[in-house]
Amino acid sequence: MSTSTPKNVPSTTPTGPKGNAGKAGSAKTPKNGGATEAAGSVEAGGSAATSGAAPTPERVYVKLPAPVAGGGVRVRRETQNALFQWVSTLFAAALCVSVPAAPALIMFLLLIQGDTAKHGLVWLWIAMFVIVEPMALLVAWGVWREFSGWTSARDYAR
Repeated sequence: MSTSTPKNVPSTTPTGPKGNAGKAGSAKTPKNGGATEAAGSVEAGGSAATSGAAPTPERVYVKLPAPVAGGGVRVRRETQNALFQWVSTLFAAALCVSVPAAPALIMFLLLIQGDTAKHGLVWLWIAMFVIVEPMALLVAWGVWREFSGWTSARDYAR
């Protein structure tokens, strides 16, 4: 029989990532003078299953940075540019106007054309306009609210 120690028994000297066994200030060195196991551990004659409690880890305190005015939040550069804000507002307004204007223009062109009335399908075009135009208005209103920031948390509450 050999007298070597079993592989699952923990070492009595703590070692860090670079082998700093027992050095002062090491992250793995416990404060109780170098002993890593509590009374009743495997080396002290007890079994690991009967000890019942794991060793308590050492408390680590992290130094937080000093608070900054404004919470350290940075505004993106492109939102600070007045020209960019003006152009993007103009683009959003044009988009919101064009969404309901497109079906209205199509309906207007169909009604002024003489061939539409000949085929007797004016009722179909009017019904489609009545369904499509309110949806286009709702989409345009939602896009403008999202762009201009009029939405709130209550708009998304269930």
